[in-house]
Order: sequence, then C-alpha cells, then structure tokens
Amino acid sequence: MKIYFSPDCPKLQDYSIVAMIHYLGYTVVKSAEEEFDFAYMWEDATKTIPSAELLKIARHKKVLNLHCNDIGKRKVDQVWQDICGYSSLINPCQYQGKALKKSDANGKGGGEIIDCPISIDELDTDCVYQSYIETSGIGAQLEYRLPYILGRMPLVFEVLKDDPENVPGRRIQLQYKHSISPRQSSDVFNAGECEQIICFCQQLGLDIGELDILRCRHSNRLYIIDANTTPTYFNMFNRYWRTDDKRMAIHTLAECWEQQLLKILPP
Repeated sequence: MKIYFSPDCPKLQDYSIVAMIHYLGYTVVKSAEEEFDFAYMWEDATKTIPSAELLKIARHKKVLNLHCNDIGKRKVDQVWQDICGYSSLINPCQYQGKALKKSDANGKGGGEIIDCPISIDELDTDCVYQSYIETSGIGAQLEYRLPYILGRMPLVFEVLKDDPENVPGRRIQLQYKHSISPRQSSDVFNAGECEQIICFCQQLGLDIGELDILRCRHSNRLYIIDANTTPTYFNMFNRYWRTDDKRMAIHTLAECWEQQLLKILPP
C-alpha cells in the first residue's frame, strides 16, 4: 500500500509506525499529487488543526487521526472521566497527600512528585496535577503501554519502572525501566475495560496510536494518563526489549494494522 503523511512525515527509526511500514513493505509518497491508498495526519504536537489539503483528501479517502486534535492531559482525563465517571486530576491547593505535577502538553517530560496542598502562588497553570496512583506493592511502578489500531488492541506492553518516590528529586524522567513485557490485552483488561478503552479512543478521535494506562492497586481502577498519536521510544527500538519479543510485537501490530486497513479501504 501507499501512504501519504501530512503535515509531517515520520523519519526517525524510533517511531513505531516506521517499523510497521518496513515490515509490511508499504511505500510512503512525498506528495498528495501522487497515487496513494490512504493518508495519515502526522504531527508531533499536543494540539493540531487539520489542513485544508487533508480535509479535501478526506472527502474521498481515509485520513487516519484526522479528528484527533487534542491529546493534552486535561483533554485525555476529561474524555476518560466522561466514560468512567472518575478523574485522576486534583486541585493541588486543596488536595491532601502526594501528587504528580506534569506539563499538560504531550511528551514534555519533567514531571515530579509533590506534596499537597500547595499555595496559590506555587500553582503552575501550564501543568496538570494528578493524584499519586500506587500501581504495585513491590516498590516499583507498573505501567501499561497499549497500542490501539482501528478498534483493536492486539497487545499491551507491561512496563516495570522505579517508583518515582525513590528517584533523585522525585522526578519522573529519572525513573529506570527494568523490563518491557508484551502480553495479550485480554490478559490485562477485562471485557468491560476493553469496551471503555475503545470508547475512549473513539471519543478522542484516535484511529491509531498508543495509550499510557495505570491500574490502582487499591481500587483496581484504570486510569488513562496519556494518549500518543506519534508513539516512540517505549516501543519497537527501546533497548529494554528482548529481541524475540520485539520481533513478535512488530509482526503482531503490523499484521493487525493491515487487517484493519483492508476492512475500511476500498478494494
């Protein structure tokens, strides 16, 4: 198949989509004037506005992620709250206990654990404040990175990291990753949770991408804390992968992508 990316194109090998394209032998065209089977709105940004060119293409061809225009943490939390009825975000001036302070923008890093309440003078309006979600009882943090592909979730990557409470400065970006293990999504999420996750992606406008999910070990609740339209690093070429696991993941996700594309594209 031939793909047209706009306004940008994934050039780095770190991007998950690059591994899938190579595996399937797809071709990336450089111009909308060339022949292509579908388009992909690709922009490594938190908020996007579809171009007039992509809107025109969408009249007669599929444009992936065309309607996923805001993946900020506030938006992600609001959509998840609309579906599940609960939120991870708190008012840090009133909340009592540990919280995470993070940029609302996607992929900025630099988050840290703070003690609440804080004064109004300390409040950063560019950041969100999230209740501290304990995910494991073994002194580590357990996180799930979930690839989502056109209504399917063939795998989930179970990531074990340092407890951010125990790293220098309590900064999230200094967490050491101990392992990444691929698992079947049905082994991690029950049927009701899978339905909620799919509903979340549909409401967010996400056709293909990856989610960061935590499960509270006390309440067993799921929290989607990030959505990624241009996923990288965690996935195919991360140095924490075992070689056999990486090959299996590339094969599974690429085959799933092609199967789903064949269902929505004209013959």
